[in-house]
Amino acid sequence: MSYHDKLNLNERIKNIKEKDIYIEIFKLSEKDINKYMTINNNGIFFDINLLNVSTLKKIKILLDKHDSEKSDSDLTSLKYTNYSSENISENLQLSTKEKNLIRKIKKK
Repeated sequence: MSYHDKLNLNERIKNIKEKDIYIEIFKLSEKDINKYMTINNNGIFFDINLLNVSTLKKIKILLDKHDSEKSDSDLTSLKYTNYSSENISENLQLSTKEKNLIRKIKKK
């Protein structure tokens, strides 16, 4: 893996929010960094350059899988709101902004 690939991988690891993914990364890299890691209250730290290429590829696959699952869940959490004037019930609670938008649409 090139230097830029390692930098990219490092940035992707920094952006992870889930603790489970960090644990998986540690399990994958544990053999390579066994005695070259630092443990303190903030976590476990090691030099990514100590990892062999096969371990780096495994981490990349794990991150790719995580990113694809994350993007799938982001797509499913989208909510569609219909602003068509025919479908709006009188009992529906609308914000002032939404009411003004509907009035503008009806005027056109």
